[in-house]
Amino acid sequence: MQLNTLYQIWLHTETVSSLGPLEYIMNTPSHHRVHHGSNRYCIDKNYAGALIIWDRIFGTFEPEGDQVVYGLTHPVSTYNPIKLQFHHFQSIWESLWKMESWGDRLKVLFYGPGWEPGQPRLYPKDLLPDVSYIPIALLGVPPSHFLVHMQLNTLYQIWLHTETVSSLGPLEYIINTPSHHRVHHGSNRYCIDKNYAGALIIWDRIFGTFEPEGDQVVYGLTHPVSTYNPIKLQFHHFQSIWESLWKMESWGDRLKVLFYGPGWEPGQPRLYPKDLLPDNKTPMQKYQPKSPWHLQVHAVMLFLIGGMMHAQFVSIHKTWYLHQALLFLGYMVLSIQSLGLMLKNDTQGPRVELLRCLVSAFLVLIFPFMDVWPLKLFTWVSGFHAIIWALKKKQKQLR
Repeated sequence: MQLNTLYQIWLHTETVSSLGPLEYIMNTPSHHRVHHGSNRYCIDKNYAGALIIWDRIFGTFEPEGDQVVYGLTHPVSTYNPIKLQFHHFQSIWESLWKMESWGDRLKVLFYGPGWEPGQPRLYPKDLLPDVSYIPIALLGVPPSHFLVHMQLNTLYQIWLHTETVSSLGPLEYIINTPSHHRVHHGSNRYCIDKNYAGALIIWDRIFGTFEPEGDQVVYGLTHPVSTYNPIKLQFHHFQSIWESLWKMESWGDRLKVLFYGPGWEPGQPRLYPKDLLPDNKTPMQKYQPKSPWHLQVHAVMLFLIGGMMHAQFVSIHKTWYLHQALLFLGYMVLSIQSLGLMLKNDTQGPRVELLRCLVSAFLVLIFPFMDVWPLKLFTWVSGFHAIIWALKKKQKQLR
């Protein structure tokens, strides 16, 4: 199945005309162009994945004749605009903005935001976007074509997250480029709700959401969240929605909080006026609290070991029971929480790190892959360091 899907990628081209005798057996670009055509002779023809002989056998084969006119059933003309519209709704509906805000809170543009599987999330981000794909199915796009296009669309967006590419000349009018995508991630006033495109910027131009890069882009949210607390970073927007709901006096206003734009209040239009938003300019001060060097070393070691443990978890978690997976993931959240408190040099840091060490010692009894001497040594050293850290904190308070 995977080989069949990969084979079909090269079929989506007009540069290959004919492959001679192979045309009788294999599915080729010539045959596949017919499948995507909206000409009358192309309708319901050439369904083959890799072998065209099946279409010949079942009577659905049609050779390429008149120049093919591609219709609305092609993934490029359906997936991109539908994905763009859902992306747009994520930004203008308060209840969906939570999913979009995670990738947009980063203050440095790098490849990470483009590769979503690498972003840690504590909620099912991909449930609602899948609903937006239903119209594509109703238009008759084959699932195999859609999946290939979706993967290529995602892979394409990785390179957009860079500041090293300035302009691509005439291509800026058609495709999404790093320049356009920098605007999408900006918190400057002119960047808000702009350039939602995945691969083709023409859809933003058509729907009126295009904005060229102007002043130097300031990345992040309009109202930055100054914390390393992973729980707060994941759920602070839900907390804001909850607080807003309780402030409203009518159910109508409560529904507007959920389905109007972020920050909506009674008496305001559906979308929060951009004139009232802070117009962030460079240089923006980053949240970077100071912590002693020994805490920074401890945090780096915890991050590296936690990363290796998570990699091991990913490779074996399918053999676990659900309660085992939840227990380990809870430990990982606790580890990230402790790491954030270290970088902040928070007074709660020593307690949380001691708790993490105790939980780690307990998990050794449950998960054999944690019963190795480097991890046990790190747990003991971390525990002693947390005690020393707590004593130093106490000593400073007594002065």
